[in-house]
Amino acid sequence: MSIAAGRRTAAGEGAEPAAWAAQAARARGLGRPDLAVRALTHASELAPHDAALWFQLGLVAVEAGDARLAEKSYRLAADLLPERPDIRINIGALLESQNRFDAAAAEYAIAAGGGDNRSAALNNLAGVYAKQGRADDALAIYRRAIRGTAPAAGIWSNYLYTQHYCDGLEASRIAADHMVWGAKMGATVEPIADPAARDRQKARLRIAYLSPNFVRHSVAYFALPLLQGHDRTRVEVWCYSTAPQLDAMTDRLKDAADVWVDVTKLDDAALASRIQGDGIDVLIDLTGHTAGGRPGVLARRPAPLQATYLGYPNTTGLSAVDLRFVDHATDPLGQDDRMASERLVRLPRPFLAYSPDERAPAIATRSGRTMTFGSFNNLAKIGPQCLDLWSEVMRRTPNAKLLMKAKAFADPGSRDRVADQFAARGVKASRLDLRPHAADPQEHLATYGEVDIALDSFPYNGATTTMEALWMGVPVVSLAGNRHAGRVGRSLMTGIGLGRFVSQTPRSFVKAARALAMDAESRASLRTMLRGRVAASPLADGVGLARAIEAALFEAWSHTNLH
Repeated sequence: MSIAAGRRTAAGEGAEPAAWAAQAARARGLGRPDLAVRALTHASELAPHDAALWFQLGLVAVEAGDARLAEKSYRLAADLLPERPDIRINIGALLESQNRFDAAAAEYAIAAGGGDNRSAALNNLAGVYAKQGRADDALAIYRRAIRGTAPAAGIWSNYLYTQHYCDGLEASRIAADHMVWGAKMGATVEPIADPAARDRQKARLRIAYLSPNFVRHSVAYFALPLLQGHDRTRVEVWCYSTAPQLDAMTDRLKDAADVWVDVTKLDDAALASRIQGDGIDVLIDLTGHTAGGRPGVLARRPAPLQATYLGYPNTTGLSAVDLRFVDHATDPLGQDDRMASERLVRLPRPFLAYSPDERAPAIATRSGRTMTFGSFNNLAKIGPQCLDLWSEVMRRTPNAKLLMKAKAFADPGSRDRVADQFAARGVKASRLDLRPHAADPQEHLATYGEVDIALDSFPYNGATTTMEALWMGVPVVSLAGNRHAGRVGRSLMTGIGLGRFVSQTPRSFVKAARALAMDAESRASLRTMLRGRVAASPLADGVGLARAIEAALFEAWSHTNLH
């Protein structure tokens, strides 16, 4: 039935709420949420005490892009059905999408008070806390959320990932939690590929990369040079994409693959079966426990040889994953090996290669401007100890400013919270410039023109932000930590021959940042030469990275005992 016919039918039936609701359903089915909103508005006006109609109106208002109507409708539904946590969760999600984090957290907290959706509400509440830079609070909520939850639930991955943001956790504790999860997950599924049934003399391997981030995402800027660099006489490159929305970066990645498969709609079991059916020799996961990861696929072992790389700064915890690619800077020989379920493969070069944005603006000069430190890292990476250290740097350079840019700063509450934290450490708000994320890539990169020195985050270093800063002529001062996530800065800076900007202690970090802040001549020199230095370094050598990974894969393929 057409929309027009549905409208006539509703009117002909005396404009009963059920008729208007039926018309709305038809309109949604035809991709017309605007007409569905109109129909449900009529239905709700006729039956103002029908919570289900208000809830449906909220749903279609979101689809139509009318956030104000959606919130009003959801709240009317919640008033009528206060015992329904899913309504509060929807309100929270709507507020979160508008960067109203404090208000969203309040709704999730109400929803977490009981009902079948308690774990979902706790999961969302913890996610908001993490976005606000409240990693310890987020972790405490995740611990509540995972109680009694199956290991296949995404909440577990959120819990494991959030640990990397927390100051006080030892690397061994984080690794142990991954192993516990891995054992639980491994016990729930059966492997479908036999690692021993490999043709060990195979001259060309079919390798596949699995990721939800084959779009303009941090991972893509490191995946692209690797895909482009592979030797097609030795490997055939497949990409399994679970990205729900595609963009121009997707097209570049597609061009770099031999075979591209969109598997967005497949669940873990179906995807694992597809990978096995495609005859993949080596499956390389690029996500781990980050958003959109599919560890349930890896647990089923759809390929004889499996590896994890790039997108996650730790072990997967799964015995079904054989290899993890790192380097000697991120994972020095020693205890790191005992904290991984995989065999650590230390590449003989930096473990990353980077493809800068092709439309990056020219490097801006900074002569005569106020000395400005900067950080464009995710606010979750900037915890209390990081704030302590940066505040000490600011106190030691009293004329400097600090420019921070993060998505969370679109939320006034997050801005105020960070400003208050700096004020408590002796840094006035007038010295801070807290900006929200810039959606346009060129605008984002151009903002580095206002920064003289980038301060790396810890205990979770930056990666893309570090490479962007260097490409835009901004030197990065980093503090080496006690685990992979805190040593990526060391890998990147030593990779371009500037290991002197990597400190081993907080005291030396402050000293290095202050010394560079006082040396305008050195900063000017670095600004003019950094882009060329990166371009000539291993960090721009995707072919070299691909050869190193290929050598490791063929070596592992030829041996029975992978671990």
